[in-house]
Amino acid sequence: MSTTILPFELAKDSWSEDLDGFNYGLFHSPQWIEAMSSPAAPSFYLNFEDENAGLVGKLAGLKLSDSRITGTMLYCFSGLLIKDDDEVFWQNCMEALLHYAKKHGFSRIMLYSFDFIIPKPISVKGYYYEGMDEFRISYEGLEGPVKVSSNLKRNAKKATKAGVTVKSSTSPEILNRMMQLLNETRATRVEKHGVDYDPMYICNMNEKSLAKLLENGLAKLFYSELNGEINTVLFALEDSKRIYFLLMGSDEVAYQNGIPALVALTISDYALGSGKSYYNLGVIPRAEQGGEGVRLFKEQQGALSYPGYCYYSWFLSFPYSLLNPLQRWRLRRKASINTDA
Repeated sequence: MSTTILPFELAKDSWSEDLDGFNYGLFHSPQWIEAMSSPAAPSFYLNFEDENAGLVGKLAGLKLSDSRITGTMLYCFSGLLIKDDDEVFWQNCMEALLHYAKKHGFSRIMLYSFDFIIPKPISVKGYYYEGMDEFRISYEGLEGPVKVSSNLKRNAKKATKAGVTVKSSTSPEILNRMMQLLNETRATRVEKHGVDYDPMYICNMNEKSLAKLLENGLAKLFYSELNGEINTVLFALEDSKRIYFLLMGSDEVAYQNGIPALVALTISDYALGSGKSYYNLGVIPRAEQGGEGVRLFKEQQGALSYPGYCYYSWFLSFPYSLLNPLQRWRLRRKASINTDA
């Protein structure tokens, strides 16, 4: 471990003061972290200081008590922020984080990479990693309109011709309707692909935490109306720089009338018109859950795949470390995960 890097915890407001000096994403935002936190999973905010260079890194997440079997972990929705994206500081901070977690009795570290581009993987002793690509439409340097597929345009036109309108809201009633539609989408996919899944694919994401995001201003609902009925609702995160497609639910009427296409294109037009740098359409499910269809839907909107990597430590202390041999054996059977470090 580098002896020059010192991680230390501080209050949310103090941690946020110099956040603009880092290339952070929406899932680093204290608004997101606090919405996902709970008494069983309190938030934490860490700075990393080098004895010569000063502040070089930042990290935020939850102290997540998974179970008595696996202990309390440091769980982060997005990766370690490093000043000027310096690779050496990143490696040293990752090592310092490992030492910090061991010293303070955390069982392991989990760093996901939502809304956070990591161009290439780097092996760090004590961690293994896996890829997690996301799909973005970048508006920086864009000349002319976003390239959208003719099929998506045709479906959006079909919805418009049917009389569909798209509106936005932060109301609990629209959120509740989205939860219903997510279950309808789930039933449709399970029937089609034969594999069940949880629409709440991020830790601690549920109707209550989503409502907190609407209340604290980080989120907005975009929804369709046709003959007084709401058939599609999309939940998006938004700040001054970008928009993130988090969730979308639709019913059979929506699919029959091309409504998801109209909602998707409306949001892209909104993002471009309001001066956002990019619109992140998020991750895709596994292939057996209909991932290829979701990938196609994102690509039809003009989105390109951008790389990201999630880093996880092995279990750090006894008795949890007894699980490591089994964990290594299980993970080495997965081609998407690199355990060589």
